[in-house]
Amino acid sequence: MLLSEVVDSYCSKKSISHSTKRKIGYELSIWLRIGGASKSSAIGCSEVETWRRNAVASGLRPRTIESVIATIRLLCLDAGQAVAVGSKLRHTPIPPDVPSWDQFCRLVAAVDGWHRWWLSFAYVTGLRLGDIERVKPEIETKILASKTGKPERLPVQECVMRLQCGPLKRNRKWLRLKLREFCEDLQMPIVTPQIVRVISAREWNRARPGCGAVILGHALPGW
Repeated sequence: MLLSEVVDSYCSKKSISHSTKRKIGYELSIWLRIGGASKSSAIGCSEVETWRRNAVASGLRPRTIESVIATIRLLCLDAGQAVAVGSKLRHTPIPPDVPSWDQFCRLVAAVDGWHRWWLSFAYVTGLRLGDIERVKPEIETKILASKTGKPERLPVQECVMRLQCGPLKRNRKWLRLKLREFCEDLQMPIVTPQIVRVISAREWNRARPGCGAVILGHALPGW
């Protein structure tokens, strides 16, 4: 059975979000690009080990490699075939260069109206980019988190809502490029949507210990 067919079968049987389905498709494309078998029946331990060596040689990070292999193993299991994945690669996460509070404030003050609106809302809520794109901004923002599936209820200050400047969804590549340009002009660490989420959790946690975990979705949902 083709892995692409397994993906369709798996997604139709499981209650998964659109972002998770997109992630599975993306990791399948990496598997095939590096030379992985397209049929689940052709995948075994030796096939996985060979693919892992080729992926390392191509420059993929260990975390990406093991994530792809885990997805392929999951698809094979769904097709009724257990696959041994061999020895996993170890990876040491590199901590991101997170701007200070003063630097982040300088960025918010320096950008145009829409970016100030986006940065302020993203900072106050700490939501993932995909959730920001589909949220309806309100004083009390309610959303079903796309990754965890948990209901979230987040307070948004009126001063932030007064900054509303059109929908929060824009082209992702364009958004990241503009944020990079702004940060380079200010000679500060690069801010990405994920970095804004980190800053949000850090500041919420400073306000009240434990709130940072709630913002990141690592604790009980809601307030």
